[in-house]
Amino acid sequence: MKKLIATTLSILVGISLLYFFFLISPLIQLKGEYKDSYAQAQTRLTEFRSMLLEFPEHFAMGTEAHEKREIITAQLYSKEDILKLFSNIEKRALDLNLNLLEVTPSIEELLALNEQQASNNNLPRQLDIIVRLNGEYRDLGEYIHSIESEGFFQGVNFCKVRGSASGTAFPEMSLGFRAVLGLTKES
Repeated sequence: MKKLIATTLSILVGISLLYFFFLISPLIQLKGEYKDSYAQAQTRLTEFRSMLLEFPEHFAMGTEAHEKREIITAQLYSKEDILKLFSNIEKRALDLNLNLLEVTPSIEELLALNEQQASNNNLPRQLDIIVRLNGEYRDLGEYIHSIESEGFFQGVNFCKVRGSASGTAFPEMSLGFRAVLGLTKES
């Protein structure tokens, strides 16, 4: 009988060991993996909560930076405004069959425009323009009239007309005027 008890006891211990190694051990290992995964998820959740608490501050900083950028951009004169102005001047000359020789703002004017915008953004952005063109007298007069009727026109600085006494060549005209940037009509 002792042999039967020892054999039964050995079989029970063997089955228990097999049960432990094949069923319980993987469950313990799986439980450890779940604990690690839970700890990682808890850490990520804590980080996410701290990010959510910081979000309004970062959003305010981004909004403030955007507003500063808009203010600085508004203070600069726009290259597009100058190009629109030149395009309008050129279009008027071509519409009246005039030969546009030159359109020039002085470098000093452009630099002064930058300083004006840096010091006071409430002042209008003005620029002195010199236009040289040639064509018939009547067309030159109509050109002056059409420029004077534009919204950007602020006044004539000078107007010189040169032509030959014989009238064989078209007269050349230089027109200097002050223009306000940003008031050019879209064509």
